[in-house]
Amino acid sequence: MQKRDIQLMTIVISEVVIYLVSTVWFPIYTIYLTITSNISKTTNRLAIEGFIRYLALQFLIFINSCSIFYIHLLASKPFRQE
Repeated sequence: MQKRDIQLMTIVISEVVIYLVSTVWFPIYTIYLTITSNISKTTNRLAIEGFIRYLALQFLIFINSCSIFYIHLLASKPFRQE
C-alpha cells in the first residue's frame, strides 16, 4: 500500500471509532430507561439521569460532528503537500 492509502485508512478508522464512541451511549441510556421505568426515583436520581441524557443525546452527538472536522483538518496537510 502507498503512504496515501494508509493515511486514508487511518482517517476512516478514526472516524468510525469516534462515531462508535460518541453514539453508543444513546442505546445504552434507552435500555436503562426501559429497565428502570417502573422504579420510583428520587429527585437526585432524576437529576443524574437528566445529566446523563444531556451527555448521551446532546453533547456526544455534537462532539461527533466537531471531531470529524478536526480529523480532516489534521489529515489535510499531507494531502495538500502531494
